[in-house]
Amino acid sequence: MTRHKYDDRTPAEKFTMSLIEGCLEAIYAMEKKIMSKLEDLVAQVHTNTTVVQSAITLINGISDRIKAAGTDPDALAALTDELDQQDQLLGAAVAANTVAQPVPTPPVAPADPVPGPATPVATDAPAIDPTTPAVPVDPAASAAL
Repeated sequence: MTRHKYDDRTPAEKFTMSLIEGCLEAIYAMEKKIMSKLEDLVAQVHTNTTVVQSAITLINGISDRIKAAGTDPDALAALTDELDQQDQLLGAAVAANTVAQPVPTPPVAPADPVPGPATPVATDAPAIDPTTPAVPVDPAASAAL
């Protein structure tokens, strides 16, 4: 017969160890979930960095390309067409990766209560005498105080 690792413990110790094991298992599961999200975030940052670097390269190269085109109308037209195309691609990439902000909804004002008959009051209830104590008093018990 194999012994369980907590067989030589008291019931309170076994219970405590069981709780600790449960907490450790929950922590491990959370760690796996967090690490998965972290890996996704690192990949997204890498993708964004690549896109940003491409945009910077494009923007920095525009000046040189304009100078190279000089005053040649055909070269300037070709450059303008290429920049328009890249502008559309960049705009589409930004739009595709931008999370839309939710539109806040205004709070709803509570409706006015509907007028109606007043709540009926029971008329068959006995009258309350303010001089009568709510709990019967035992004179012997009162004298002992």
